[in-house]
Amino acid sequence: MSVRQQVEMEGKPLLQLIDQKGESLTAQTNPQTLLNATIMHRPSFAHVEVKLDAGQRVLGNWGAMLWMDGGLQMSTWCYGGFCNACCWRNCAMEHTCYNMYSGQGIVSFGFDLPGDILPFAATPGNGWVLTNSSFICGTPNTVVSAKFAGCCMCCFGGEGFFLTTISSDSGTALFYAGGYGQIQRHEVPDKKKFFINTGLFFAASDKTMFSVGCPGNCKSFCFSGEGFVMKFQGPLVLYTQNRDPNVMRKLLNPWRPPPLPEGGAEAGAGAVGS
Repeated sequence: MSVRQQVEMEGKPLLQLIDQKGESLTAQTNPQTLLNATIMHRPSFAHVEVKLDAGQRVLGNWGAMLWMDGGLQMSTWCYGGFCNACCWRNCAMEHTCYNMYSGQGIVSFGFDLPGDILPFAATPGNGWVLTNSSFICGTPNTVVSAKFAGCCMCCFGGEGFFLTTISSDSGTALFYAGGYGQIQRHEVPDKKKFFINTGLFFAASDKTMFSVGCPGNCKSFCFSGEGFVMKFQGPLVLYTQNRDPNVMRKLLNPWRPPPLPEGGAEAGAGAVGS
């Protein structure tokens, strides 16, 4: 059975697509503001395939293109504002320069980690906050920036100093974001609390309030192996990823001791004895 996912805006379904079998996006709004896109091979090794018609464009993250038709044109710039791109976006581990693809043909996008991709929608004043390095591609009116996560989040939340924010500068923006492992949607009822282990938060409305704390008492904090969690309170809709990307990044880039001076250990020992 195929798995149904919904493109969301402000926590409410906007569009619907069947992505498990790679079927195309169907929209109930102006098709010129959206993308004819297909999510392939989710949830383990997902990528997005975008079919551009004449006059359409798609904004792709730096280095996110997998393959493209040779007839498409690509231009590179600090889309979303020069100061925003050079300052804020880099703080959330997003890239300064993005690529704009135009023409008629197919272009595919992916990201470095093995995992899932889902579509989201945003309007001016109603955007999303996401874990860093998650943006893949979107419509040309997509604006990628960053926001300070807060002192407690910096120290104990597992998300770093800044989170990625994605909004629209005009109309409805459709964008695709990727996470490590499978991405899961959670609806939290009114007044109910919801905890997320550090490093596993993926996305929520940019108006969502959260805090960092312990899931239990002092004994649990010291001996349970769970440490800190992100705390939310409903009503809200949020998304999680079931693997921590920081763990994978540490495996891919392990710490190595600095190289020995030229001449090796013998030269160093000789220098000490002289």
